Amino acid sequence: MYLIISLLISITTVSHAKLLDKTVAIVNDKIVTLSEINRTKKNLKNLKNVSPILYGELKNNTKEIAKKKIQAVLIRKKLEEIGYVISDEQIEGEISQIEKSQGINRETLLQVIESSGITFEEFFEIKRKEIEFRIFVTNIIRPLVSVTEQDIKNAFYKNNRNNKTLNFKYTLVDFSLSKKKFKKGMLGRFPTTLEQFQKNGILPREYKDVDTNVINDIDEEDLSASIIKTIKNVDEGSFSKPILLGSSYHVFYVKSKDLTESGSFTEAKQYIKAKLLNDAVLSYSLNWFDSESKKYFIKYHL
Repeated sequence: MYLIISLLISITTVSHAKLLDKTVAIVNDKIVTLSEINRTKKNLKNLKNVSPILYGELKNNTKEIAKKKIQAVLIRKKLEEIGYVISDEQIEGEISQIEKSQGINRETLLQVIESSGITFEEFFEIKRKEIEFRIFVTNIIRPLVSVTEQDIKNAFYKNNRNNKTLNFKYTLVDFSLSKKKFKKGMLGRFPTTLEQFQKNGILPREYKDVDTNVINDIDEEDLSASIIKTIKNVDEGSFSKPILLGSSYHVFYVKSKDLTESGSFTEAKQYIKAKLLNDAVLSYSLNWFDSESKKYFIKYHL
């Protein structure tokens, strides 16, 4: 009789504990509980150190953490769909590599992990998610991302617009039309009309008298101050605003824009490329998660 009563008390206690553990989010049959969220919150600083790739940018916010956990589920399901299942042996291999690179044994590793308030089982699953995330980025997101030389140049110029020591060499296409040819509204449409002309080769009749002149490899110092001011902040591959020079309005297409002294650009190039790639991967990942989420039943209880 005593045993039966004890069992009933035990079952009641467990059931009550489950009821107290609030469901924060659901993705299909996977439940994210409040206790999971709170544990991540409590250990977030340590988790950022253990796995910057997973937790580095994560905010200590219930919804953000819940979204992160759901994203991990979506990644795993996508990888399973295309034939990637991370085995325990792979994770053991990765952990062994950590021990080898750090020159420590398993006992020391366990001590370091546990001193951070993270269990070895949690660490093991973190490593599984890291592998999954790397495969996800490499196979799903990275093929969608492209960073061109022009993108890198434009980012460099944008970051250095106030650097007066930088001088440029340009190749410009000068489109000009006599001031007296402009009727109401034409001037404001001049750059966009030229952009469309560049794409489809069609020039509206009111712009049929536009003159074109290509200026090859001209140093910035050889251009007038008014032209420099007009094109200084124009990215390579873009059109300037109209400028009145003499009796004609001019719009300049910046075909190329290169530093006369390119040492500073060369030094910054790899860093800029890495940052642009990282930003693009983040942007494409967010779009992918938004799209992929529509395939699942996802609900938040916040």
